[in-house]
Amino acid sequence: MVATKIQCSKCGGQMDTGFVVDHSLSSSLIGDHFPRWVEGEPERGTSGGWKTLGKKTNEINRADRCGSCGYLEFYTSKEVQYV
Repeated sequence: MVATKIQCSKCGGQMDTGFVVDHSLSSSLIGDHFPRWVEGEPERGTSGGWKTLGKKTNEINRADRCGSCGYLEFYTSKEVQYV
């Protein structure tokens, strides 16, 4: 898959490809149990979950939703963690 560079519609910065993992009900390696943005394309691990070990992650700390069309915007902390 060829990575396409996407520009932020709000500030014009470069967007990073990633996916959201919700650890709120799991006994994951991350102790805070917050949903997280994880860098890269999602890949299934051997146990059926998503591979996140060694990938850059950020805690999702805000999500806004449009009441008219349902558009969602997620915001993460700037603090990068590797799991």
